[in-house]
Amino acid sequence: MIWSRLREYPGCGLHKTAHCGVLWGMSKPRSGRCVAKKKKKKEQLIFIFLSYLYIYHQLYISPIAFSVLVLALGIQAKPNAETVIPILRYESDGPNVDGSYKWLYETGNQINAEEAGYVKNFGKGEGQEEQVANGKFSYKAPDGSIITLQYVADANGFQPKGDHLPTPPPIPPAIQKALDLIKNAPAKRSGGTGPYYG
Repeated sequence: MIWSRLREYPGCGLHKTAHCGVLWGMSKPRSGRCVAKKKKKKEQLIFIFLSYLYIYHQLYISPIAFSVLVLALGIQAKPNAETVIPILRYESDGPNVDGSYKWLYETGNQINAEEAGYVKNFGKGEGQEEQVANGKFSYKAPDGSIITLQYVADANGFQPKGDHLPTPPPIPPAIQKALDLIKNAPAKRSGGTGPYYG
């Protein structure tokens, strides 16, 4: 086994998408491909230390600045002592051959989400078929209130609905009166049937 720094090997799709903190590259001499495996705690610390040394040598940072960087990253790398939130319910169906699917989950900290989708005009051919999704999710806000959002996503885009979403302010009466006058004004010099704005 040869341990190496993570680098892209030809034909290895893993490096383009994954390698997030807990993966370590191990090159295989014959295939030239890289295999990812979970690191043990000791290997993680060695990897972090060697990464700091690499940064120090490559960027020629002053020892004081490097020490501050190491300290800041070390504080950030501490594992959180938060409790694990259980998944109380999880269901998933699909994707099916007709393009339909359904999933939902519920967590111990009052997060609920669900979505169902289907293909509108299924089987009528490309250009006429349209993926449609209906769903909702809710969670407990820091102030204790429950935030709920319902949505539809289709050819018209993502359309959310919820009491917590901002709404446009009301139009002042004077401006609304002016808009109504413009809308109902007779056409002038345009020769057309619609309102004249020129």
